[in-house]
Formats: sequence, C-alpha cells, structure tokens
Amino acid sequence: MLVLLTFVLAFLMPSSGQRLTKEECARPRACTRELDYMCGSDGVSYGNPCLFRFAQCDNPKLFLRAIGPCEDPLVLCPLSCGYSYAPVCGSDGITYANDCEFRKAKCHTLSLSIVKANGACEAETPPHEEDRHDDCPAACIALWDPVCGTDGKTYGNSCELAMAKCKQGSTSTLAILHKGECTDKKVHERIAGHDSL
Repeated sequence: MLVLLTFVLAFLMPSSGQRLTKEECARPRACTRELDYMCGSDGVSYGNPCLFRFAQCDNPKLFLRAIGPCEDPLVLCPLSCGYSYAPVCGSDGITYANDCEFRKAKCHTLSLSIVKANGACEAETPPHEEDRHDDCPAACIALWDPVCGTDGKTYGNSCELAMAKCKQGSTSTLAILHKGECTDKKVHERIAGHDSL
C-alpha cells in the first residue's frame, strides 16, 4: 500500500524547475511538506518548489524572485545582469559570465552549484584542433528573449543558443525550434511533425 501511495504521489507531483502543463495543473494538487522556501514575484513565500509551481497555475504571470523566504532570501533572482566578465563555473559545466548570470541560472535549476568561483570551467579532455571553441562568444547580452532549442532546453536568447551550439562543435545540430520558452507539448509536436520556423 505504501509503495502504491508513493507511486501515485510521484506521478502527481511536478518535476522541479519547469512550469506545469495545463494537464498537470488540472490534476489533484499534492505536494510534500518538505520546506524549501521560494519567494514569488507576488511577495509570497511558498513552502517548496511544488507549491510555487501550483501557484503559477493560478497566476501565470508569477515568477521566481528569490530562492528562500521573501523576508530573508538565500539567492536573489536577478532579471538582468551587468556586462562585467568575472567567470564562474557551474556544476552543469557551463561557464557563466559573472555571479549574477549564475544566480539567474540557479533560479531555473535549483540544484545548480558553483564549482569554481573565480574562473571558467575546465575542459575534461584537451579539445582536438577541429573542436576548439576559441571563436565562440564568451558571453551574451543579458536580454530575456527566450527561444526553445531542438534539444528541448529554453535559452535566454538566440545568442545563448548560438553559444551552446558553438561549444558543441561543428557537428552540432542544435537550432531554434521556436521563439518563447520550451513546453513539453510544443517540443514534442514540433519534433514529431518536423515543423520549422
């Protein structure tokens, strides 16, 4: 019985980091009692990411302002960052232009942590001459104009997608699937139907 209940709760609970789909919003709302506060743009401290995402069902304009309670946030979620270059290496292997850019990414991927505070991420193996990324842009303008990549990931703007494609090398097939944030349904429909922009 306990296994069945655990399975049902896991099915009903949303995965972390993404807005819920219309179907998920229509399901009975079930979240754990785990406390991991999230501060919404409405000034409300939500008990955990699950509760925050269900609140987004009721208010689609709601966005994450900070990680932690609103009164004493642990991580502020910046809307835009300056142009200073002081690289920070994230646990996702991405070099962020500065700490502000890292905090922006952390607001979308809560499990993200800093691996190296003062410097770029190091390549695991030396790149082959044809796979060098010296000509890839080091940073993009801090402009939120999201695009959905063919890999199903939302990029902050087309420059960020181009930078990711460049770093993947000359054999990369990464491209813009559509303007706006990725939603599981749109990505599935476009890939299945091979639609193009």
